[in-house]
Amino acid sequence: MDISDNILVKQGLVPGNYTSNQSSPGSVDTQGYHNAAVVVTTGSVDGSDGDETYDIEVYEADNSGMSSASKIATVSFDDNSSDENVELVRLDEVSVARERYIETRLVTGGTSPSIDLGIAVLLGDAVNAPVGNSVTDA
Repeated sequence: MDISDNILVKQGLVPGNYTSNQSSPGSVDTQGYHNAAVVVTTGSVDGSDGDETYDIEVYEADNSGMSSASKIATVSFDDNSSDENVELVRLDEVSVARERYIETRLVTGGTSPSIDLGIAVLLGDAVNAPVGNSVTDA
């Protein structure tokens, strides 16, 4: 088995240009995995007005509807951030010592926020492998 047999990639936030607050299209179920990572990639980060802020927040909850969710991590960018960033949020012992579901949210602030970004959630250390990813060999 190789790495693709032991991780599952889920969409956190579809890559695009965002000018307002956004939430992931649904929660990510971590059942069957021991670890997770949230990968945030940015393209252009607008800081033209000098007051823009961008927070990527990671929440966890014990239900897929994310009621009573609690924030467990934040990655921040602002008008001084360079373009083309990659940030990683590591979450250990998911579905064991943590709540079962994860959701990502973008919170924007400032006069005219605009950021190109995408968020992926990687689930790793699968209880049952291979996990059944659709893999293209290079």
